[in-house]
Amino acid sequence: MRARHVWVCCAALALPAGARANIVGLGPEGDDELGADEAAEEAPDTSLRGRFGAGMAAKLLRSERPEDRARGIERAGNDGSNEAVALLTQTETAALRADPRIALELVRALAAQCADDSARTRLLTLAAAPRATDASRSADGGDDWELVRATAAMALAGSGNAKAVDELVKVARTPGAGQAAALAALAAFGISPYAPGIDPPASAALARAFGATGDLRLLEPLLSAARGASDAQTRAAAIVALGHAGDQRALDVARAMMGEQKDARLRIAAAETMALLDAPERFRAVEVLIADPGTASAGVRLAESVQDTGIVLALIARMASMSAPGARESVLVALGHGSSDEALGALVSMLADARLGPAAAQAIARSPHPGAMAALEKMNNKRLAMRAYVVRRAVRGDSSAAFEALASRWATSTDARERALAALARGASGAPNAGDALRDADPRVRRAAAMGARGPNAEAAVLEALRSERDPATRVVLSRGLASGDLSGRQSTSSLVDRSEAGGPDAPLGALALAARAQDAGLRGKVATLLASRDPVMRSFVARGLAMSAAPESTGQLAEAYRYERDADVRRTIIVALAARQSDSAAPARTWALALAAKLDPDSGVRVAAERATTGSSAPAQPAVRDVAWLTIVAAPGATLPGDLCGTYVSSDGNAVPFVFDDDGFALVPGVAPGPGRVVLAPRVR
Repeated sequence: MRARHVWVCCAALALPAGARANIVGLGPEGDDELGADEAAEEAPDTSLRGRFGAGMAAKLLRSERPEDRARGIERAGNDGSNEAVALLTQTETAALRADPRIALELVRALAAQCADDSARTRLLTLAAAPRATDASRSADGGDDWELVRATAAMALAGSGNAKAVDELVKVARTPGAGQAAALAALAAFGISPYAPGIDPPASAALARAFGATGDLRLLEPLLSAARGASDAQTRAAAIVALGHAGDQRALDVARAMMGEQKDARLRIAAAETMALLDAPERFRAVEVLIADPGTASAGVRLAESVQDTGIVLALIARMASMSAPGARESVLVALGHGSSDEALGALVSMLADARLGPAAAQAIARSPHPGAMAALEKMNNKRLAMRAYVVRRAVRGDSSAAFEALASRWATSTDARERALAALARGASGAPNAGDALRDADPRVRRAAAMGARGPNAEAAVLEALRSERDPATRVVLSRGLASGDLSGRQSTSSLVDRSEAGGPDAPLGALALAARAQDAGLRGKVATLLASRDPVMRSFVARGLAMSAAPESTGQLAEAYRYERDADVRRTIIVALAARQSDSAAPARTWALALAAKLDPDSGVRVAAERATTGSSAPAQPAVRDVAWLTIVAAPGATLPGDLCGTYVSSDGNAVPFVFDDDGFALVPGVAPGPGRVVLAPRVR
């Protein structure tokens, strides 16, 4: 290792400034030696070209070690000479197919060489690479080639080379493995995959992509496709794209489509377009969809944004004919978006239903109707009403003196279920004495207090309670306090190791706090193993922890994790974590990863985060409005609910919050990001 540092120092003295810049930008590792056995077989080359240029790249590419070949490709890309580019374009196809990571390195190395015909051809081949077979999928079942295709398409679209863009347009217009990546890349750079004189789009994917570009030149071909494309799927996609673009000309086509009785897709697309364009007929169009069993689910979905008395009556009639609980609950959700007296009345009438009452209560809690709070206050089931109040206060910002007084009375109740709900409600409101419930004698109350804990002092109180807690389910929900890394060290390192390796609902939080610690050699190995987990949530949480760590090697760990990360959400977390490490702003690894992400990452969120970091802009603020996840579990006929059932709620922003169901089968998870989430019951993180 010492010899390597001497080489770099000498090269920096001997080479011009441009060459020094190439050395600094080699990548996050900076380790370019061959394996020991291979180095012994190579004839020594003491020239600078042999040590740093295409000569060293050629040696690395001849290695049988994949990591050496990857560094050889990276070295050749940094060299940029004609000889180096030739080395890259001659990389064996078999070697690329055997290891998508090598292919990804080749894409990145060739990204700046699109003026070269051979380089451009190689990138186009990789942009249209076939999908992975079952035998070539990664350990978690994903397609590693998806990232290769998407990155190659980004390289071509962003090259500024007319030939590269033209060839990528051809890929975008051809159904196949590379079409989606090509369309996304062209849209990212504002390049239209359509030119005047070309026939109208021939696929729904093209129509959707045209709408995503925001290019006004595409309105004419979209209109043409909506009117006369040969297949219904393309016509439907085209007219919805026109609706999103605000093109009022789509209304005449939509009106004609509503009469297409043979294809439900066209009628659904027509109604959605009318809703997008605020057409007077939109209410009638949605009502017609709800009345037809074949289009009812689409009509219910549209009723969340388009609703009048006729639609409310249609929803009520449709629910009466439905048998599946999930379908009936979707109608209640739609009614909860309405502000009419009829919608609120329909929800109130369902409160007494044993199966649908909880869904109706939640819909009332979210309703924009000004009388919704009064409806909750009149509910007979006060425990259900208190849960609905927690949701309404969080989502709508409404408060109720009646519910606040009830929570105060329940705080001293002899019924642990009432004390638990009082602890949840008071904690979620940020009440200053809400932490008292963390010392309650009943673990059910302590769990509720932990799940509702909010406010500036809540995290410290939860972590302090975790130190002495012995109930397993309560310990799971108390682990929420680790979300900020436990930098004060309230939890021992050994307990964090045990928590993260046990694979339970609290494993990601344990891994986060573990990664945030200063790392000795042994701990670095454990963190590296967790960072390579097959579970994307675990990888994201380790990255969050590394963002907080004072350990200098954390920046390199994050940059190396970004190199081959396939999951866009995890890549976004890694880039945000790197951006947060301002103390390492000059670190080559950080510079390399941020520059690469800003230029070539297929995900727009990753690119924006990287661009903001490279320009010194602060990260976007978190949305002020936070939601409450309302979870219920229902026992099968003849069965009983399991006690202390824990799980993890993964919200739309990637946050994973552990929870436990209460005795009534409910779990409320306050403070989560709005939008769709997912629930993992009794998870075991791989």
